[in-house]
Amino acid sequence: MAQTRKANTSSSLLQRFMAAAAWAAVLLLWAGAASVYVNPSWCSYIVVLGMGFPFLLAGTLLMLFLCLLFAPRQAWIPLVGVLACFGSVRAYFPINFSKKAPDSCLSLITYNVHGWGDAKNWDADTNRTAAYLADREADIICLQEAYCADKVMQKIRTTLNRNRKMYFDSVRLSENRLVCFSVFPIVGKEKICGSGMNGAAVFKLLQAPGDTLLVVNCHLQTMGLSGKERSNYKDMVQRNPDIDVDATSRRLVSKIAKAGKLRSRQAEAVADYVKRNAGRPVVVCGDFNDTPISYTCYTIGRDLQDAYRASGTGLGRTFNRDAMFVRIDHIFSSDHWEVFEARVDDSVYLSDHHPVHCKLLRKE
Repeated sequence: MAQTRKANTSSSLLQRFMAAAAWAAVLLLWAGAASVYVNPSWCSYIVVLGMGFPFLLAGTLLMLFLCLLFAPRQAWIPLVGVLACFGSVRAYFPINFSKKAPDSCLSLITYNVHGWGDAKNWDADTNRTAAYLADREADIICLQEAYCADKVMQKIRTTLNRNRKMYFDSVRLSENRLVCFSVFPIVGKEKICGSGMNGAAVFKLLQAPGDTLLVVNCHLQTMGLSGKERSNYKDMVQRNPDIDVDATSRRLVSKIAKAGKLRSRQAEAVADYVKRNAGRPVVVCGDFNDTPISYTCYTIGRDLQDAYRASGTGLGRTFNRDAMFVRIDHIFSSDHWEVFEARVDDSVYLSDHHPVHCKLLRKE
């Protein structure tokens, strides 16, 4: 009898412990999902919570597995926790059925070209990145970090024009250069915001008389992590025993939080521009330097649709260095457009980013 009571007591303690651990994991997951509503200017460290969303999701799924093994009656807690965040999970890892784009669609590419690569990125007078873009024959190409000498840019423009005429314009942000190539005439441009090499600009494309498409090209505030700091992060993720986890974590968190505060102001400037031009066809794209679960994406996408969420599938990693498996390059569009075939071309390693493609069909 005493052994039975002891076994019941142990079982009850296990149930309580598992329930407490499950609720802790769920509450952290919910906090990560809710971080999109909190302006980093009020609490800069909230950015870290949003960036940690995939880890928080993994932790909650682990708790679900452990509950099923050791405390099945508590499994409903992490299950409900994940289901309640279905929208956030779908934003981070969408799954869509393939649907072929009509021939009348516009094709668009956004790509952080990272200064057009190093010397190895040239074949004679042809830049391999430019050749890749020319071969894709996209109607609109938005590029970030497209800085280079004017003579080099002339060679790149020649390559982009080898298959058909592409109009060209750019906006400088310090040493950075936001570039737009388009089959439609570029009839205007305007810097929306800028801080050093980071910011956003709009290019106005004349699709038809009286019909101007506003294309906002973004390179929002970077994390500012040095190559060594990214390497330290990679070592930390891979559990390198030689890395000082505490010191590395503090440095990374501090830089990420500071950058998030600056980026939030730029995101608000872009969102204000979109709001001022409500009713007009708009596309916002580029290197946001932030994940789908972020104040940045929530603010910019509040009145727009996320092309990758609407028609892409999978994680869609766009930054291809170190151990950072994140989608930080995005395409958003107004409801004038139906989105098809959004994808990340992860076969291309000409930059530290992968290009993002999508097709847009103008609604009647």
